[in-house]
Amino acid sequence: MGILLCCFQIPEYNDESLNVPRIRAFTYPITNNFSPKEISTVADEEDVCPTCFYEYIDENPKIVLQCGHIFHLACIYEWMERSEVCPFCSKTMLFLEGEEITQQVE
Repeated sequence: MGILLCCFQIPEYNDESLNVPRIRAFTYPITNNFSPKEISTVADEEDVCPTCFYEYIDENPKIVLQCGHIFHLACIYEWMERSEVCPFCSKTMLFLEGEEITQQVE
């Protein structure tokens, strides 16, 4: 079979000869029209961290970002070493403090 292939000229193809449409990259603005109370994920409902899937406990407490997403404190600190945005919504990470935390978590 290898000998037969040497006898035939294999045509070279390029994008123009194939008439393949070029793929365009589209970018869309990121908008968030939801309030933190409207944001609901399976992880929030199950009371587990969405990054490690372990339950929140006193030894590894949860922290609420201003976007409304909840993570283990240790998990989000590890994430912050690589990025400054929320792993779910890509908003800049801001943390809620004091009474705001208890209002958001309830």
